[in-house]
Amino acid sequence: MGYTNLGKVKVALHLDLAETEFDGELSQLIEAKSQLIDLRLRRYTDTPLTPTPKVVESICVELVRLEYRKRRAPDHDALNVLNRMIKEALEWLDEYITVHFEDEHLGIVVTERRVDYQRVEDDLEYGY
Repeated sequence: MGYTNLGKVKVALHLDLAETEFDGELSQLIEAKSQLIDLRLRRYTDTPLTPTPKVVESICVELVRLEYRKRRAPDHDALNVLNRMIKEALEWLDEYITVHFEDEHLGIVVTERRVDYQRVEDDLEYGY
């Protein structure tokens, strides 16, 4: 089971919930991105995380949304922007790991890196 569901991804993509044309592709992306998240988390904790933290669900939705858009990128410039956004989403995951696992288990000091979680959640809500 993935860190998000089809309905939340469709809302983020502004797709009609009743439309099923892309459900197979989106379901595969949810599983693939959830596995990617687990690979990054596995070093620090048992996976999958249950219950799913809201921030991890938001990251998963964002990764799926961006990969879906990347597959449909109209040109090289759009592809570059989407790749940069995917990198930022993975940095958001790394920040979550730092705050919730590295400090506690490895004694690593949190740096000055900060992620504006509210901005990212707002972006997810409005489909950016």
